[in-house]
Amino acid sequence: MFADASIYVDGGAFYDHERDVIYLKGTDLEEEQAKIPEDVDWQACTQIPGEKSLDLGRALVESFVEEYRPDDIYKVRGFFTRRGAYRRFRFWTDELGLTDIWFTYRNRAEREAVVNWCNENNVPLTDIPELPEVPELPDPCGPPPTLRFPLPGNDRRIAFIANTVKNPNIDIGDYTYSEETSGAPFEDRVINLSNENGNRLVIGRFTAIGRKVRFIMNTTSPVASEDHLTRYPFALFAQGWEAATPVDEDPEPLPDTIVGNDVTIGFESVIMPGIKIGNGAIIEPRAVVTADVAPYTVVAGSPAVELRRRFSDKIVKALEEIAWWDWDAEKITRNLKAITSTDVKALEKAK
Repeated sequence: MFADASIYVDGGAFYDHERDVIYLKGTDLEEEQAKIPEDVDWQACTQIPGEKSLDLGRALVESFVEEYRPDDIYKVRGFFTRRGAYRRFRFWTDELGLTDIWFTYRNRAEREAVVNWCNENNVPLTDIPELPEVPELPDPCGPPPTLRFPLPGNDRRIAFIANTVKNPNIDIGDYTYSEETSGAPFEDRVINLSNENGNRLVIGRFTAIGRKVRFIMNTTSPVASEDHLTRYPFALFAQGWEAATPVDEDPEPLPDTIVGNDVTIGFESVIMPGIKIGNGAIIEPRAVVTADVAPYTVVAGSPAVELRRRFSDKIVKALEEIAWWDWDAEKITRNLKAITSTDVKALEKAK
């Protein structure tokens, strides 16, 4: 029904009231052009409008967002500052589970616009479709883990890392986020990681990583052990210094660095190579972690030392068995009060 003139070269779509027929006019439409009678009175014809002239383009998008996701209106408006706006908008609706609602909302708006325009221009309209029912808005279950910036209102202070990392040796769980306002990729905070190393950085779900945290990975550079008289990497430069390459006939495999679920890593902390940090641990700001950290343990300092255990062994065992971080978003949402409480027994009863 809609026909933007811009898609037809030197023409558009016109309704002939006398013949009750629509003509597609344009120099690039030779087949349609041949169907148009020579005696058409174009002054008596009515040009059919396009979607934009009926406010069914960007205006409709903004109306939809203001009704269903008002906190995201500035984010969506930002889509239209450059090309590919509707592709980004569709990706946004997919992420939020709003695609079906958007299509129904648009179909209702189109139907209303068509009916109103036809009535105003004396254009007969038959077989008017029934108004589709708008699906119910799903109950919110937190931000979709597929979002890069999960905070409302286009706030970019934190990012879900799993949606930004491209290095195959970095494995990040859903909902794990990083505070980083510089815009630099997360990989820049992982030092000495390469495909040749064979070791990986693995971080679980629901872990919070503060600004300027660094992960130091193992290196395959030819550096001697501490027992050698010097650790200067002569062999790294070659050109006659190859003989300085340390000889290790049976090198041990490089260990992965593993961070569990629900871990908090504070501002400017440094995690050294091959460290394992258990679930629920807290790394205080500017700590240098040189040894494994037990689950639900608080460490601080350089090198980091244990300050305290957050809970008794019995509660820690219960939390690890419950493993709420592995639940789906719906179950987590239903049980948020228990998850964020101090009552592990209430969490054990979660359904």
